[in-house]
Amino acid sequence: DLRLRAYRAVPTVDGCVVEVEVRARRGAETVQWRAVHVLHVRDGKVAEHVTYCSGHWDAAAIAGQDAEAPMVRP
Repeated sequence: DLRLRAYRAVPTVDGCVVEVEVRARRGAETVQWRAVHVLHVRDGKVAEHVTYCSGHWDAAAIAGQDAEAPMVRP
């Protein structure tokens, strides 16, 4: 039960930045994480892909994040 809850791609001078928010089931628990992918393109091909991830959040962390710092969506 893996769900992509949010997705946003923002072009940059040499590639793009992609934000994702995912929720999934791990046994009886729901976990969530956010990740940012930074892609640099050279000669029409991805030359570098860097990922930053928040790590898995448990139910208490999900509730706190939803209340205090929800994902900004255009």
